[in-house]
Amino acid sequence: MKLSFEKYPIDIIICILWSLILLPVVLLNITDILRVILGLPFILFIPGYVLIFTLFPTKKIDKGIDIIERIALSFGLSIAIVPLIGLGLNYTPWGIRLEPILLSIFIFIIGIGTIAIYRWIKTNPKEPHIVEELLKIPQLKLLDGIFGEFSLIALLIFRSQEEYYNVLNIIDRIMANSYFKKYHVIDTIKVFKTNGIELSNAIIDPDFKIDELDYLILKILTEEQGNKLISTYEIKNNLKDGYQTESSQPTIYNRIKKLEAAGIILNYCVNFNPRKIGFKGKYIVRIKPKDPSKYNQIALKLEKRKEIIDLFRIGENYGLLAIVRVKEIEDFGGFIKDLYESEDEGIEDTFTNFVLDERKPFTNFRIN
Repeated sequence: MKLSFEKYPIDIIICILWSLILLPVVLLNITDILRVILGLPFILFIPGYVLIFTLFPTKKIDKGIDIIERIALSFGLSIAIVPLIGLGLNYTPWGIRLEPILLSIFIFIIGIGTIAIYRWIKTNPKEPHIVEELLKIPQLKLLDGIFGEFSLIALLIFRSQEEYYNVLNIIDRIMANSYFKKYHVIDTIKVFKTNGIELSNAIIDPDFKIDELDYLILKILTEEQGNKLISTYEIKNNLKDGYQTESSQPTIYNRIKKLEAAGIILNYCVNFNPRKIGFKGKYIVRIKPKDPSKYNQIALKLEKRKEIIDLFRIGENYGLLAIVRVKEIEDFGGFIKDLYESEDEGIEDTFTNFVLDERKPFTNFRIN
């Protein structure tokens, strides 16, 4: 059977097995050379590695820390952890002796290693290969790995109730192969802000109806643009080749202008990777107001906050869901503190999920 880091946390399993092998070797006083070979990593590397893995259970650099940083921190933390364990033993009846130190470090590795494996199961987006299947769903607009009860959060946009039902059937089949076999659907009641755009300020014609051609043009504008605006000629070819739809350039141009005038097209923008330009923190924040009758007023105030790039009214007890981006992790603490201290906003409670990794990393929002 072929083992891989994608399917199993092999490094943590090796650390635990290494510790299990060392225990009888030391306690039974087997050859000194074997004790040294097994003992040095046990003291100088493994305790720090299992702790680092618990904090950062994934390995790719865009999901946390890279392998060089992981190894360096493992040595550094091990050198700190083992003396602390010894210091603690000094105040116990067992004292600083070989057997108590060995057993204490062993218990530490087994305990933290077990937590690390649990964290890997919860946060490893490859478990069990559901991310690749979810990313194939065309209605999927956002997919993030988060720390919390659920390991993934997704945003899907549907044109109709039938499309919604069909996609849920697909998700049911995907989740049937997952480890925990569960997911939770949150319905969006109203969108207050999207990609940094305050929709309360947008002039939208409520009577404007889009037809299939409008929808296809919007789809091409959203998905097919590169580093420059796509031309009506390219849209015409996309319609013909990809959707078997014939339309002239003047018709496409006029349709786009009507969509702009109706407030359907809000702006033209570039997609970028937020973390590459310094936005290191992304959080999913659910917000509960003191007075449930003031959801709308609170949302209109929250949408003006630059840290909030998306804001939704949802059908939950915590009825506002905000996607928050900050440049530094510490900035989020200031954001939450200010949220509670602002009497105008009347926030009773919040529930936050930290985004560990973005499976669809390219997005756009206003950079203030």
